[in-house]
Amino acid sequence: MTNTEIDPDVKRRHTANAVEAREQADEYDSLLRGDIIYGTNGEEFEVPHRDLFDNDQQARWDDMLAERQGYDREDDLTASDGTVIRRGDVLTPFRKNGKRIPSLIRPKGFATDAEQQAVAIWGLDEAKRAHAAGVVFNEIPVVFAKQAARIRRWREADSKSADRDSGVEAAPERD
Repeated sequence: MTNTEIDPDVKRRHTANAVEAREQADEYDSLLRGDIIYGTNGEEFEVPHRDLFDNDQQARWDDMLAERQGYDREDDLTASDGTVIRRGDVLTPFRKNGKRIPSLIRPKGFATDAEQQAVAIWGLDEAKRAHAAGVVFNEIPVVFAKQAARIRRWREADSKSADRDSGVEAAPERD
């Protein structure tokens, strides 16, 4: 396990009560509440806050990210001595060994970021059902961005947050 991976036992304990935590977050209009997106038929699908994924959702999300490590990338940004400064971005549309990644949902389609996120959040069967209901998967990353913005605005406004400028200047140094 690398220092960037979460210990499986810690992850299990963190996500063991995710369903109850999401219900409570929704009930009390918490910053960690999920958001609803709608299919064209009016059916509702919840996009939970990423910090409240349950075990299965977190495992699917991690699998999605691990799979993407093998996708084709842009060239790395390197220093003159060959040291990699920044790894190249994953190419879009997604490809592996030069071939487009097929969609798991649309029989003749190709995978998109938002579609893969739908599978990670809801599982393949529920993502297929959402697609059939007319959900626009591109709403998912927008929801995640809105959720992150809620947290960011709260941190900026919270007087106790390290992310906020307190408006208090440092005392002058004494001689």
